[in-house]
Amino acid sequence: MAWGKKASPEVEDENTHVVVITSGLSVPFSPIDSVTAIASQDAGFGGHDLDGIFRKVKNKLRQQCLDLAGDAVINCHFSERSAVSKGLVATQVIEIWAYGTVVKLDR
Repeated sequence: MAWGKKASPEVEDENTHVVVITSGLSVPFSPIDSVTAIASQDAGFGGHDLDGIFRKVKNKLRQQCLDLAGDAVINCHFSERSAVSKGLVATQVIEIWAYGTVVKLDR
């Protein structure tokens, strides 16, 4: 982990058999649909768990892929945004937004 707090053990990778990648595939496939997901976390006193937020957003993409009867999410893009609330106690929030294409492998 490059920066932030230690990875939280409660954020487990789910459905890891569903591939979530930023590139295409070198095997024949049929596109099903586009999917998008967002995950966020307040900083609190311990800082951010960026790896945990990233795992959460990937798990959401995986679940949407399964809901559409797909095998993989390809050509994924990830964007990070940081926001700070105004007021006496300012809270920082980190969001990761992702989108990709659900595909079914041609067998």
